[in-house]
Amino acid sequence: MTADRRCSYVKYAKDSPCPADAFYLLELISRQGPRSQVLVCREHVRKAWEFGQRTLAHRFPKRKLKLAAVRLMPILEQQADMKKALARGAGQS
Repeated sequence: MTADRRCSYVKYAKDSPCPADAFYLLELISRQGPRSQVLVCREHVRKAWEFGQRTLAHRFPKRKLKLAAVRLMPILEQQADMKKALARGAGQS
């Protein structure tokens, strides 16, 4: 389940992140090269471009980056469960 992955959307820097479960991974690609990833819920996926631009500005404050593309990838529960099982298996060895 995606319960351990929370949406990272915030409207203002001082706000706390959205408490909803994340269903999408956004890869933020800037024109100048740096990339970043954030998790968003179903409600905030509509605001991906605006949130992506703010996130790049926050994470790279000394550079004036312009968002060139947003890659949207669903977080599949099956993949998350598989990763947890692999992590548990690695921890037992």
